Amino acid sequence: MSKTATLKPGNLRWGIYHADREHARVMGDSLRTVVEAPKKIAAQEEAARLGFSYPWAHLVAANELRREQ
Repeated sequence: MSKTATLKPGNLRWGIYHADREHARVMGDSLRTVVEAPKKIAAQEEAARLGFSYPWAHLVAANELRREQ
């Protein structure tokens, strides 16, 4: 996702993390990717479609995106 990407109307930015908390802790609980979707379940489905196993979506703020990039 580019820094200049505009958010489509009705969509939110969701950070995708690993749902297995132990694995996430070992891996540093890193943000895996960011997707746009209107709801959490749609974001998790999009992440799974992109090939991420065990996706867990969480809303991310613009300042979090800048820090992760």
